[in-house]
Amino acid sequence: MEADRRRQELTLSPAGEVVLEAGGGLLRGELGTLLVPLPRPEVDALSRLLPRVEAALAGTPPPRPAKPLHPPGHPKPRKPRR
Repeated sequence: MEADRRRQELTLSPAGEVVLEAGGGLLRGELGTLLVPLPRPEVDALSRLLPRVEAALAGTPPPRPAKPLHPPGHPKPRKPRR
Protein backbone atom coordinates (compact mmCIF):
# COMPACT_ATOMS: atom_id res chain seq x y z
CA MET A 1 0.00 0.00 0.00
CA GLU A 2 3.08 2.20 -0.24
CA ALA A 3 2.03 3.95 -3.47
CA ASP A 4 -1.43 4.60 -2.04
CA ARG A 5 -1.76 8.05 -0.48
CA ARG A 6 -4.65 7.19 1.80
CA ARG A 7 -3.71 7.79 5.39
CA GLN A 8 -5.57 4.91 7.06
CA GLU A 9 -6.63 1.48 5.91
CA LEU A 10 -10.31 0.83 6.61
CA THR A 11 -12.18 -2.46 6.93
CA LEU A 12 -15.88 -3.16 7.15
CA SER A 13 -17.41 -4.64 10.25
CA PRO A 14 -19.56 -7.77 9.80
CA ALA A 15 -22.67 -5.55 10.03
CA GLY A 16 -21.18 -3.22 7.41
CA GLU A 17 -20.59 -6.16 5.07
CA VAL A 18 -24.26 -7.19 5.41
CA VAL A 19 -25.41 -3.64 4.59
CA LEU A 20 -23.01 -3.39 1.64
CA GLU A 21 -24.23 -6.69 0.21
CA ALA A 22 -27.87 -5.62 0.58
CA GLY A 23 -27.08 -2.33 -1.16
CA GLY A 24 -25.33 -4.20 -3.96
CA GLY A 25 -28.43 -6.33 -4.52
CA LEU A 26 -30.63 -3.25 -4.69
CA LEU A 27 -28.20 -1.60 -7.11
CA ARG A 28 -28.15 -4.66 -9.39
CA GLY A 29 -31.96 -4.67 -9.46
CA GLU A 30 -32.15 -0.98 -10.35
CA LEU A 31 -29.47 -1.32 -13.02
CA GLY A 32 -31.33 -4.26 -14.53
CA THR A 33 -34.45 -2.10 -14.79
CA LEU A 34 -32.44 0.61 -16.58
CA LEU A 35 -30.87 -1.85 -19.03
CA VAL A 36 -34.11 -3.54 -20.15
CA PRO A 37 -34.90 -0.99 -22.91
CA LEU A 38 -31.35 -1.06 -24.36
CA PRO A 39 -30.67 -3.11 -27.50
CA ARG A 40 -28.78 -6.35 -26.84
CA PRO A 41 -25.54 -5.26 -28.61
CA GLU A 42 -25.34 -2.17 -26.37
CA VAL A 43 -25.88 -4.25 -23.22
CA ASP A 44 -23.13 -6.64 -24.36
CA ALA A 45 -20.73 -3.74 -25.04
CA LEU A 46 -21.49 -2.24 -21.64
CA SER A 47 -20.92 -5.55 -19.86
CA ARG A 48 -17.51 -5.87 -21.56
CA LEU A 49 -16.48 -2.32 -20.56
CA LEU A 50 -17.65 -2.28 -16.94
CA PRO A 51 -14.77 -4.45 -15.62
CA ARG A 52 -12.30 -1.96 -17.15
CA VAL A 53 -14.09 0.97 -15.53
CA GLU A 54 -14.16 -0.81 -12.17
CA ALA A 55 -10.44 -1.63 -12.37
CA ALA A 56 -9.58 1.96 -13.28
CA LEU A 57 -11.61 3.33 -10.40
CA ALA A 58 -10.30 0.84 -7.85
CA GLY A 59 -6.66 1.54 -8.69
CA THR A 60 -6.77 5.31 -8.39
CA PRO A 61 -5.61 6.76 -5.08
CA PRO A 62 -7.27 9.96 -3.92
CA PRO A 63 -5.69 13.24 -5.07
CA ARG A 64 -3.08 14.89 -2.90
CA PRO A 65 -4.36 17.68 -0.68
CA ALA A 66 -3.91 21.16 -2.14
CA LYS A 67 -1.08 23.22 -0.73
CA PRO A 68 -2.22 26.26 1.25
CA LEU A 69 -1.88 29.58 -0.55
CA HIS A 70 0.12 30.97 2.37
CA PRO A 71 2.10 29.18 5.08
CA PRO A 72 0.30 28.53 8.39
CA GLY A 73 0.87 31.30 10.93
CA HIS A 74 1.50 33.94 8.27
CA PRO A 75 -1.06 36.59 7.37
CA LYS A 76 -2.92 36.28 4.10
CA PRO A 77 -1.53 38.53 1.38
CA ARG A 78 -3.53 41.71 0.88
CA LYS A 79 -5.34 42.38 -2.36
CA PRO A 80 -4.15 45.53 -4.15
CA ARG A 81 -6.46 48.53 -4.04
CA ARG A 82 -7.93 49.84 -7.25
